[in-house]
Amino acid sequence: MDTKTLWLIRHAKAKQDGATDFDRKLSKRGLRQCMEMAPRFGSEEHMPEHYLVSKAMRAKDTAEALYAETGGSMYLSRALYTFNEDALMQTVRELILAKDLTSTRILAVVGHNFAVSGCVATLTGDDSMSALPTLGIAAVQFEGAWLDLPNVSATLVTRMVPVS
Repeated sequence: MDTKTLWLIRHAKAKQDGATDFDRKLSKRGLRQCMEMAPRFGSEEHMPEHYLVSKAMRAKDTAEALYAETGGSMYLSRALYTFNEDALMQTVRELILAKDLTSTRILAVVGHNFAVSGCVATLTGDDSMSALPTLGIAAVQFEGAWLDLPNVSATLVTRMVPVS
């Protein structure tokens, strides 16, 4: 079996105002978080081959900052605009099939709380991971196939949080 690495990334801090929640942009603090975290993320050993990203403005802007440091390909999906971990994992599986990413070894998902933090906690069995801060980044590894998610036993291999 292949070892898979899944980066679960919560978007950076967003402004409180916006025409809709979906359209909220990054705040000044969120922009600082991106400037801080993108180089740190880009220096990690296991870089994503592909990004699956919520189409919400704040998630897209966060992903673009990280993507600029790492490259790969990016797929935007409105279905990733969810706060439910089960819905997030279901959408990830569907996108992996739809985009023919089953042979991918390293994948990143950029989304929203509580879905992102909940996935980290569920996959690792560690409830202390259920509260990633804005632009919190966690990488988990597991043996198996992407379509086995979330029914895998994953190990947390990296956790990064912004100072700002």
